[in-house]
Amino acid sequence: MQDLNKIFLFIIASLVLGSTNAVSAEVLLSKSPLEILETLRCRPQLQKQLQDWKMTGEWVKQASGGNDQVRLETPTLKFAQWVRVDVKGSEPRLALLSALSLSEVSYDPQCRPTLDLSTHPNPKVFAGRFTDKELYAKLQANKQKGMIYTWSPNMLWSIEGIKEIKSVAKKMNIPLTVLVSPQADAQQIGELVKSGKVQVADTQKHSSVELIMRGISLHDPSLLIWKNGQLERWARPGHEKAILYENWLKKASL
Repeated sequence: MQDLNKIFLFIIASLVLGSTNAVSAEVLLSKSPLEILETLRCRPQLQKQLQDWKMTGEWVKQASGGNDQVRLETPTLKFAQWVRVDVKGSEPRLALLSALSLSEVSYDPQCRPTLDLSTHPNPKVFAGRFTDKELYAKLQANKQKGMIYTWSPNMLWSIEGIKEIKSVAKKMNIPLTVLVSPQADAQQIGELVKSGKVQVADTQKHSSVELIMRGISLHDPSLLIWKNGQLERWARPGHEKAILYENWLKKASL
């Protein structure tokens, strides 16, 4: 199962970066995404590529792989298609990624672009999983509001939290989908179902670019909500008691 997960996660693997003058991650992280983009080499060419990819500019920034590296990510206007900019010093490397393809753009010393395209070697690994196709259908069927909760067999609180979030969803009449981590072990899942701690309906693994890029895989449990057909930019990590979930969802106007 870990091998299948590695195959899927090739789209969000660390990108190879060229050498450049060192700039500390602390300095880069102190800047906003827009400020970082303004300082990059080949800025006009980079900005044009971002426009061509129809990025929305909902950037999330994080340190990445070294003390002079930062990663920026934003959705595009196309569902389940995301832009990533890996920065090393002032050197950018761009990527347009989806579940089945990865397009990478780098620039030579004269700012001429080089495009590398990779495709998924075995799309059949998505069979039976909750993919972007299923997520899009959920958003269309319940446009007003909804939420997705993820858990892991290795995180006890995430298992306990299933009952909490289900009670809140029922009370507040919010459509809920419960999914399990793509890294979850099938034997562990089976044992939890057999013990009655988890229902079979809550054991589908997720393999959605939209969910991953919105931070849902960084921690289990995580909760991602949507309103009016639009997913929140970032998932809420961590276990909560039902009353705390309820209060937070009310503040979010669900």
